[in-house]
Amino acid sequence: MPLAVSVGMVDAGISGMDWLIEACALAETLKVLATFNYSKATTEKAPEIVVLGNPGDILEDTEGTIVTTEYLELSRRIFKRARIIVVKGKAESFVVGGFARYCVDLYDQGETARANGLEIIGGKILESPTIFLASEGSPLLPAIELFAAQLQEAFAKLQTKRG
Repeated sequence: MPLAVSVGMVDAGISGMDWLIEACALAETLKVLATFNYSKATTEKAPEIVVLGNPGDILEDTEGTIVTTEYLELSRRIFKRARIIVVKGKAESFVVGGFARYCVDLYDQGETARANGLEIIGGKILESPTIFLASEGSPLLPAIELFAAQLQEAFAKLQTKRG
């Protein structure tokens, strides 16, 4: 979505903060108008991007370390020397299968990690709330900003009702 907004295919969109950071070169033309602590599992906290590995493992960044991920830019924040391999989904399966030592992945409730016998190694790389973003050059920006404010208010009321 950040790419679609930045090239003018659409004037605004909803994405995760993680994908905005992955599209970092495009971020200069985008404006985050609203932030929601929302995920597929909860409206109370944002998912995180973390390093997952086998239980008891310690974080090491060596030339022989292999990391699988969908998040190249975020992985580079932690791994400077490791070999980072970009995969499209199922990054944890390469750790489980013994090919990779770690994966950098989205961690929401941790169900997938636990099902695969993996745990967080280190700490979170990024908290990734859902964001509503727009192109700073959009002629519709004032209307989009108003809509974003109304959306943020409605979400806050929903959270208050549930709490």
